[in-house]
Amino acid sequence: MKPISKALVIVAGCLSPIVGVAQIVTVSSHANLQSCRHNKIQPESTSVRKDPMLKDDKGKSASSSDDVKSIMGSSQLKIVFDSYFAMKDALVGDDASRAATEAEKMVAALNSVDTTKLASDQAIVWTKIIKDLLANGKAVSSTTDIASQRASFVLLSKGAYYLVKVIDLGVDVYHQHCPMYNKGEGADWLSKEKAIKNPYFGKKMLGCGSVTETIE
Repeated sequence: MKPISKALVIVAGCLSPIVGVAQIVTVSSHANLQSCRHNKIQPESTSVRKDPMLKDDKGKSASSSDDVKSIMGSSQLKIVFDSYFAMKDALVGDDASRAATEAEKMVAALNSVDTTKLASDQAIVWTKIIKDLLANGKAVSSTTDIASQRASFVLLSKGAYYLVKVIDLGVDVYHQHCPMYNKGEGADWLSKEKAIKNPYFGKKMLGCGSVTETIE
């Protein structure tokens, strides 16, 4: 298999509380699909929605009694994830223009969420991640440079992971990992399909990655 002469990789910092700022650098890479599949492959786990961050400011667990709001919140946020998954598919297909369009839709959906209709656990996560979701969504929508879009998508996916854990999209969601991105540091994303379709390398290494968690 021919080596890839140049690959854009991301060095991601930490932006409190969850996601961060990315810098783009160009390095030489001899990654290929075979090495991808054998490098840092993570074991798969299965989890039921409702997870991390579900503590209020006093450290108390969120209430599970607001089932009606949970349904209402999931309904609103499904629109957000429809755009997220469409953006992911655009990056898989190396389509920067479509990725920007879907990111713009996602930002609009985020801005239209009625927070009074979120369940308590959803509201806790929402408060912690919304600023970074908006910032990284706008970053993807404001450029057609696909390397920059992928940098922001790494960070966007971190926030999306926490959010999908507290809503019900009606389907299983797969948390997937590419071990080769960011000079071997790796990057994650969410998918409704178990089959790997890598948004960070696109057609160059479409099958690079593994499922690390199934969120039921």
